[in-house]
Amino acid sequence: MDRVLAVNGKSMYSFENLVVEVALCGSRPLSLIIERNGEPRTIETTPRYSPQDGIYTIGIEMALLHPDRIG
Repeated sequence: MDRVLAVNGKSMYSFENLVVEVALCGSRPLSLIIERNGEPRTIETTPRYSPQDGIYTIGIEMALLHPDRIG
């Protein structure tokens, strides 16, 4: 599972923070710093407009860390 650490150099503190930052980029390319297998990596991507959501997105979802604790 990847963890997004920063968008265009801005640290991300929550999934909601990430969604807003990506949406504000519009269709402009952005740089993500992610953590994958304990190592930081930089990924370049361009958000696409999602008519369903009404905002620009990069096609990621929030993962549940402990689904066994629900309920």
